Amino acid sequence: MDLAAQVRGQGFPCDKPKGAEKNNKASRPNEEVWILTCENASYRMTVVPDMAAKVEKLGKQ
Repeated sequence: MDLAAQVRGQGFPCDKPKGAEKNNKASRPNEEVWILTCENASYRMTVVPDMAAKVEKLGKQ
């Protein structure tokens, strides 16, 4: 799964992805929560199979 490509496909900028970390405490079966860090922004992504991810920009808006 390419989280950076998915977030860009949903209209969010992600220049030079730096990494992604799964948040195991927030994740549930069939609903994984990831923190994606890009050069220009960080996002919390809730990924559910066969659906668009819920994307929240972290930090400065």
